Amino acid sequence: NKESVNVIGVVSGQIETNHLKRNVKVMNGAYSHTDAICKIAVIERYKETGNVGVGLVEGMGLKEGAIAQSIAHDSHNIMVIGDNDLDMVIAANHIAAIQGGITIVSKGEIIATLELPIAGLMSNQEPLVVMNAVQQLNTIAKNMGVPDAIDPFLTLGFMALPVIPHIRVTDQGLFDS
Repeated sequence: NKESVNVIGVVSGQIETNHLKRNVKVMNGAYSHTDAICKIAVIERYKETGNVGVGLVEGMGLKEGAIAQSIAHDSHNIMVIGDNDLDMVIAANHIAAIQGGITIVSKGEIIATLELPIAGLMSNQEPLVVMNAVQQLNTIAKNMGVPDAIDPFLTLGFMALPVIPHIRVTDQGLFDS
């Protein structure tokens, strides 16, 4: 079965998004991943509400893996995007276990992580160490299909900020400004 759904369209070089409508395959009530569209989730991490907002994103290009981070303006919940549920779960659980940071998972394995132990937003490491880690994460993301014109971590970090047009995802679900 195919259903028409709302999809967040990434705009290269911008934090604004486009509100897209796409026909996607749904099996047993769940979205079936495609080459063009990734799943995104926002997991509330402060009050143990159990809130998880889920949406779909077109334009990140991520293949065979997931990216998760605790940098998500303004709420700084856990954000995770991926092309398969297993890698997304591993990535989100890893961010929760280390109490914040950025991680990339591929084929069930954690590939690289930058721990951000200060509120899940900042590092206590030397700036050069952090810069090198971010560059490594960025290179890995690009090798996994993220287009050169897209900063995967900046883009993901703003996907949950509902005051920026047009369509976003929060722990409450999709929001269109």
